[in-house]
Amino acid sequence: MKRYLDGLRLQLLGLIILPLSLLLLALAIAGVRIHQDAMRRLVAERDVRSVRAAAAAISQQLHHREAAMRALALRFGDGASPETILEQAGYLLGDYDGGLAILDLDGDILASTDNAEVWIDLPAVELIAGLKNGETRFSEILPDTEAGGMVLAAARSEDQVALGAFTITSLMRTATLGPMTDSDSYSAFLTDKSGRVLTSVGTVLQEDMMSAHPGVQAALRGETGSSYLPADDGEHVVAFSPILPTAWTLIIEEPWETVTSPILNLSLVAPLVLVPALGVMLIALWFGSHQIVSPLRKLEQQADRLAEGDYDAVEEPVGGIAEIQHLQRTLTMMTQRIHTAQDALRGYINTITQTQEDERRRLARELHDETIQDLTALGQQVQIIGINRRNNGLDDIQELRDLHQSTQEAIERVRRLSRGLRPIYLEDLGLIPALQMLAQDTELELDIPASFRSEGDLRRLDAETELALYRIVQEALSNVSRHARAKHVWITVNFKEDGTLLAVRDDGVGFQPPDQTSDLARTGHYGLIGMVERALLINASLDIHSEPNQGTQITTHLPLYGGTE
Repeated sequence: MKRYLDGLRLQLLGLIILPLSLLLLALAIAGVRIHQDAMRRLVAERDVRSVRAAAAAISQQLHHREAAMRALALRFGDGASPETILEQAGYLLGDYDGGLAILDLDGDILASTDNAEVWIDLPAVELIAGLKNGETRFSEILPDTEAGGMVLAAARSEDQVALGAFTITSLMRTATLGPMTDSDSYSAFLTDKSGRVLTSVGTVLQEDMMSAHPGVQAALRGETGSSYLPADDGEHVVAFSPILPTAWTLIIEEPWETVTSPILNLSLVAPLVLVPALGVMLIALWFGSHQIVSPLRKLEQQADRLAEGDYDAVEEPVGGIAEIQHLQRTLTMMTQRIHTAQDALRGYINTITQTQEDERRRLARELHDETIQDLTALGQQVQIIGINRRNNGLDDIQELRDLHQSTQEAIERVRRLSRGLRPIYLEDLGLIPALQMLAQDTELELDIPASFRSEGDLRRLDAETELALYRIVQEALSNVSRHARAKHVWITVNFKEDGTLLAVRDDGVGFQPPDQTSDLARTGHYGLIGMVERALLINASLDIHSEPNQGTQITTHLPLYGGTE
């Protein structure tokens, strides 16, 4: 009996307990591997979002500085001296911390914010060589050991060139590149197309070999994403993104293991205690489900909402282990930095937009008060000449009639241009008459029907809001003219109880819009970006619905509290 019991014990051990223990061990190892893979992917997704947001911020800075330099070049036609133009453009020195200058096409300095000797050593002549009228160009990175490199931006207008210099350090102010973990191996760096490191955060190993870095190679091909790189301290997550419109790359690299818990390694040996381990394993599984997996899922959902623009999503605690809470705090801090940077950038865009509208108002006033009056006087003189010839018994000259007709057509074109720059109907009569006139001008210009309809109880909005809505419709119609190949366009304004709905629809070729408005810059839809920014400035939302061969509809919703007088 004793041997039987001993044999039974062995059988129980060999057939039940040992296989169960091995199964528990396999499950524990598989659970840890699955968790590590989940953490690995989560860290990679987080770093990709971070590098994409930082790259977008840098790209937007470059576009804004390009626009600022183009606007400075347009001042050459005002008749002011180069010294006066630079003195009035002092507000640009915050972005162009290396200074501003105005040169002729031979590279001679006409005026500069610094001593002329400072600009002599810079390759300005090479940059402006071949620069076309109205073109803007950036230089290659110039060595500057104190500021991490310097870039020149040049914009030509007629026979003069506006030249500005800014450092990489000033360009990186709005980019969030701070460490997201406590690891000493975290690094973030910006390189040019040759792999030279322009600026960095953390420790960058082998700076002279960055051209062979897998993240740099992928970003130079225009790709945005992540990869994994073996290292001495474990596998690293490498997130990369190109910087448009330059050939620069932004790389973030960190070991993903730093966000995992060392306690999880103990679960690998827990099944070795056999029977007692069963209870421990069940507790561990419960703990992992409630304290790790569930919080990670919540955090992943919050990250998805954050990607859609809901910055308050990450504020709600998800619980879980300390590492996940630390990860959420890091994500919250990153979100606050990005939100602050976007607010600052939006304020900058608002200032540029206001400056642009002021310049349009001035040009429209000069066209109306001077150019149209001069053309009208010219037409009257032509009529007087014709009347005098008939009074003297002479025949009319066909060339005079043609000249009078051409003068009247020029007057009408200048009037349409003046209305486009600063619509008089908008200031005097409001949004609805201005949009009606815009629809009529569109019919004349595109030779297609442009239907306008107003619904609901008409109400006036404040001047800034009406101007923003008018510009959105104007840009939408401009896109129809350039891209849609439409046969009909519809403009609808609906005054509802909860706000104002403005829609522009066409039956053109359509396109496939990106899922997120933040991807509009990557796909080159800068006109749509301007429409989105104008909507945000008046607390409105803008929706883009389009499919290939199904037309496009741009819808702007202004809440009742936004812009109502």
